[in-house]
Amino acid sequence: MQTKNKREQIDYRLEAEERDGKCVVYLYGDIADEQPVNFWTGEAEDGDYIIPKNVREMIDKIDAPELEIHLNSYGGSVFASVAIFNYLKELNKRITVVIDAIAASGASLIAMAADKLIMPANAMLMIHRASAGGWGNCNDLREVANTLEKLDNSVVFNTLKSRYKGDAEELKALVDAETWLTAEECLANGLCDEIVPLKEKAEKKPQEPVEEGEIKKALKFMKNFANLKTRGEL
Repeated sequence: MQTKNKREQIDYRLEAEERDGKCVVYLYGDIADEQPVNFWTGEAEDGDYIIPKNVREMIDKIDAPELEIHLNSYGGSVFASVAIFNYLKELNKRITVVIDAIAASGASLIAMAADKLIMPANAMLMIHRASAGGWGNCNDLREVANTLEKLDNSVVFNTLKSRYKGDAEELKALVDAETWLTAEECLANGLCDEIVPLKEKAEKKPQEPVEEGEIKKALKFMKNFANLKTRGEL
């Protein structure tokens, strides 16, 4: 049974192909520095992840002047997310990012690498402070908190403010509140450049009225057809 706090899993997709003279990339799933390892057994955990090394190798194989990245991720490791962001910014390519559904947490940082950031009208972006688990005494946990604050200031805020239109205090308030932003809110704040409207279902064209003469012709034909069948001529 799914618990209240358990999120739905995004189907993993890590692909790149050349299409119409550009490199089209799909980054779907959770972001990790490397394949996670079980703390107790030392064995690799099951599951597929967006890992910086794999992203670099995949994109480097395709020589195209433009990148189109389709992003759908709840996030993951902040360092892996920043590594992917920095790698993309270093490429001598024009980058378009399309948030296919959700770019949350670390995935929101990757999205900021775009020269042009596109969101469908029903897509979302989520920004928040870095988080981590830890154990130990008060000194250990205080050190964890201090490190997280440094991450927020040097990584999260710096990456987001490269696009954000408002002032630093407004951005800090949004990050503090763990804010879920609609496409319209992202556009208003400079966090996306274009919204793709949802396609409306095409209306059915009204049928043209049938002329009375055409109805009479059809009835006459049906009557003649019935008479022929009755006389056994069919």
